[in-house]
Amino acid sequence: MLSSVDVGNILHALQGEIENDVTVIGGGTAGFIAATAAARTGARTTLVEYMPFLSGTHGGAGLVLSATGFYHTYLGDRRFKYKDQLELLVKGLAFEYWNLLVRAGAAHGRENEAPLNIINDNELTKVVTERMVLESGADIWFMSQFVDALVDDGKLKGALVTRGGGLWLIKTKVLIDASGDGIAAAQAGASYELGRKSDGRPQPGSMFFEVGEVDIKKTLDHLKEHPDHFAETHYGFPPSADYLLKRLREGVPIRFKVSCGYDEAKAKGELPIAPGEKAVPPSLGSIYLHWKSGRVVPYMVSLNMDMVYGLDPADRDQYDEMLVETKRFVLQILGHYRRYVPGFEDCWLSRFPPMLGLREGRRIVGEYMLTEQDAEHGAMFEDAVGRCGAFIDVHGEEVGTMLEHREVGGEHGWFHIPYRSLIPKDVDNMLVAGKLVSADHVVHGSTRNMVICMMTGHAAGTAAALASRDNVSPRSLDVERLQQVLRQQDAII
Repeated sequence: MLSSVDVGNILHALQGEIENDVTVIGGGTAGFIAATAAARTGARTTLVEYMPFLSGTHGGAGLVLSATGFYHTYLGDRRFKYKDQLELLVKGLAFEYWNLLVRAGAAHGRENEAPLNIINDNELTKVVTERMVLESGADIWFMSQFVDALVDDGKLKGALVTRGGGLWLIKTKVLIDASGDGIAAAQAGASYELGRKSDGRPQPGSMFFEVGEVDIKKTLDHLKEHPDHFAETHYGFPPSADYLLKRLREGVPIRFKVSCGYDEAKAKGELPIAPGEKAVPPSLGSIYLHWKSGRVVPYMVSLNMDMVYGLDPADRDQYDEMLVETKRFVLQILGHYRRYVPGFEDCWLSRFPPMLGLREGRRIVGEYMLTEQDAEHGAMFEDAVGRCGAFIDVHGEEVGTMLEHREVGGEHGWFHIPYRSLIPKDVDNMLVAGKLVSADHVVHGSTRNMVICMMTGHAAGTAAALASRDNVSPRSLDVERLQQVLRQQDAII
């Protein structure tokens, strides 16, 4: 954290300085929506992104191939029982973005029909998100990184950012931290929590890695003959090779899990130890088919596994070590697939993702912290900015700990996200969005879902623009006015 006096002492080292109304740190799932919302609501907006693309984990990073959150998530056989009774819970900019993806051939589905899961083309997503932000009037600073916050008397006044090798000062009225790691909020003095309550251990991260030259039909034909080689699925109902083959013929991206050779390889000591743990992974992960340029690609898949255990993203030495160890781990797992999984005999590694897929980092302590009970009982708040019906998805913090999957929302199937959960308790002129919203470890397993991140980004961006226009802190913003504007922007509250 720097004061105005501190910044005055380094003015000679600055490459440049700008002033704006709203600065968004992070152009990922929440950030690109926040920047779009702020600019459309009339704010001079700068989006600072350290990668050479927007869209984050669900887009260019290729770390999420199935984004949920438009509806209540039913689990098990309830998914089929209630599939025709779904109520749309999130609209606004997230829904508009969905339509833009479909029009560009960048997602599987139909325009104006929000999907249960967004299955998108990672590369085309970069283009769609850039256009959405730029057409709103916001500026994008690619390959630029937040360095420190300018704070006077608990009020954020600006940010130091590296851009093109030089140091820039952005004087801003409101800053939105949508970084995923909460680095801006933490540097500004915001309190935060990490991990579970007992010992601070977070959910494990993962690394979607892409694999080419796969004969997925051969894999499914094998599973038809050997259904015991299916592993459990995400949603707890038995898979069917016939059903998956039918969906594949229909051009639908599919996903499934296999257990081919797992027990044998584990007994022989062939499976690698999961990074950050002392045991082998509990499964061989999930297989996802790709959607590219308007069609399913049956010879290229991504594999997703929990493989980053106990990582505090603020510990950069540990983070660097994990970047190395996960690559080693991936190559060993890929060797298992070649040896044991039919259809993968000749496969090759196509791509490591450019970052780790961390489900949980800093969770900023806001004016209100959402609790497990709020999610379970469908809490409603007068200062609500959106609804969340995404299921609680908490991955086991240690190898061998079971996934925790639970539906949310009580009788009505959703709970409110209050505006107070976007306001850091300790810092003025700042909002948070996405994974950073104020929520406990368990309910974070719901609010971290991609469409919910977009919804909180929409709310944060609109609130920041209104606060900057009125020259008030976001904490003092008239919430009823914010809700009115959000509804005018087609948001559901």
